[in-house]
Amino acid sequence: MCSQTDYIVTRHDAYRLAELWLGKALKFKYKGTKCDGRILLQVLLVAAARVTSIYAACRDLACGPTDQTIRNAMTATLPDLLELERRLNRALATDLPIPRAAGAGR
Repeated sequence: MCSQTDYIVTRHDAYRLAELWLGKALKFKYKGTKCDGRILLQVLLVAAARVTSIYAACRDLACGPTDQTIRNAMTATLPDLLELERRLNRALATDLPIPRAAGAGR
C-alpha cells in the first residue's frame, strides 16, 4: 500500500513563492526614495491577489507608497512588452522553486 504524504501550503508560502519566482523573472531594478523593486513587486502582488487597483492596494497597505510612486516605479522599471513577455515565458518554462512547507512529510 502506498503511503500518503500531506503537504500544507499556507498563503504565506504561496506569497513567498510568487515573490521569489516573479522577482527573478521580472528583474525589477528600481531604487527610489520611497519605493524599491521589492516594494513595487509586493504592491503589484497585493493588487493582483485582491483583484483591485494599484490605488486601492496602496491605500490599504500600512505605510505603503502612494499609487503615483508605484506608477513612477513601473514606468522606470518595466521593459517593453516584448521583453516582458520573454522574461515571463522563460520563467514559466522553468521549474518553480518549491520551498519546504511547514508540516510536509507528516
